[in-house]
Amino acid sequence: MLPQEIQERTLVIALRIFEVVDALPATEKGRNLSSQICSAGTSVAANYRAACRAKGRNEFIYKLGIVEEEADEVIFWLELIIRAQILPEPRLKPLLQEANEILSIIVASIRTAKRNREQESPICSLLQSAIPNSSMSSPSTIPNPQSAILVVGTIAIDHVKTPQAEAENLLGGSASYAALAASYSGCPVHLVGIIGHDFPPQHLEMLQRHGVTVDGIERSEGASFSWSGEYHENMNDRTTHQVSVNVLQDWQVNIPDALRTSPIVVLANMAPENQMQAIEQCEASTLRSSNPQSPIPDPQSSCPFFIADTMDIWIHIANERLHDVLKRVDLFVINEGEAREFAGTSNLILAGQRLLEKGPRNVVIKLGEFGAMLFSSPSEGPWTLSETTFFRCAAFPLTEVADPTGAGDSFLGALAGHLAATGKSSFDFPDLRGAIVQGAVVASFTCEAFSTLRIEGLMPAEIDQRLENFKLLTHW
Repeated sequence: MLPQEIQERTLVIALRIFEVVDALPATEKGRNLSSQICSAGTSVAANYRAACRAKGRNEFIYKLGIVEEEADEVIFWLELIIRAQILPEPRLKPLLQEANEILSIIVASIRTAKRNREQESPICSLLQSAIPNSSMSSPSTIPNPQSAILVVGTIAIDHVKTPQAEAENLLGGSASYAALAASYSGCPVHLVGIIGHDFPPQHLEMLQRHGVTVDGIERSEGASFSWSGEYHENMNDRTTHQVSVNVLQDWQVNIPDALRTSPIVVLANMAPENQMQAIEQCEASTLRSSNPQSPIPDPQSSCPFFIADTMDIWIHIANERLHDVLKRVDLFVINEGEAREFAGTSNLILAGQRLLEKGPRNVVIKLGEFGAMLFSSPSEGPWTLSETTFFRCAAFPLTEVADPTGAGDSFLGALAGHLAATGKSSFDFPDLRGAIVQGAVVASFTCEAFSTLRIEGLMPAEIDQRLENFKLLTHW
């Protein structure tokens, strides 16, 4: 599709939004909605025209990021008008579908432009190459897995209460947060998990708008996995009121064949047995990838870079299987309380060393509001504290925390995204340090609103700015 065609489509959306504004009631509610949707709708068209006049690739990507944000806002206001029954759904549905299509095109354009960032070209060629063809596949179509991040884990419905507020039917689950955070890398992200009949469809739609493919999500007739909890005044301590395992009870991981050779595999928090299923499926496919017809693995093929997270319940009820996982992963992520318990020591430096001895090449201990620590095995000899085996990263300072749910999983996904964006097949210590910093910054956004609401609307420029601020705050 040519840029001129997209300019015309965004202009038509703005004109149709004027019609919606004219139809809204002349009440305070109607006037507020009119202002919001009119501003967002006209901004989509105006900023796309500005993107077409960009003086370079970075400006082009930045301008498209604004278009993405405004298009998503248009969709929100249309959905709100429909749900509030202010205007009939049949009247708005065609406009809503068109807005979703434009958003999908813009998201794909940003992804393509980022991949091509290293190739300098005239702006006309840049626009032509970055805009996907009109016959492009839908966002849920699985692209080439060789540049992808595969995220396997839980997808949930959360009910969260904090000292300031309470919300229900939120998107939850370790894999949901990780996949969404990883999507900001510009690399394809594939999500594998299971949901029930009661899972809100808008959550999947949101993930797809961010370029996360959901073909690997299994749909079950049972009820979705759900969690209900309450955070206390310090926002570090919480009480779990209810956990309904539901569809996870008998879930067996089944990764689509096309995704099993993904170079980076994130094993988000889930049962170690499920993590092992994912490892074995990916390893078997990768080892045979050089000759798909041969049942014999090729020892020269490289396995994915496996990143695994865990939690205290698995240390208690699946300790042996968790140790099996540690022997097979490249990077193991765990929070500080669980690290102390799993390693049998209150000293976190010693805990990191002991966790390395359990098998993984690298270990990250999450410290919540105090950041994270990275431990890496030396190329030879016993582990000692040095600039090539240990890195301590602070957390980005926040004056207010709305909801810390999912911050650790966002950290995990952003970390994986940073590694994928390097384009490498193996990672050195500086790569891992950069990934830790990226994870800390993206996780800080998660804490600023309930569930995924803050990171849903993130702009790449916001992440870049916070990274720059973080650098200024922590260097010496």
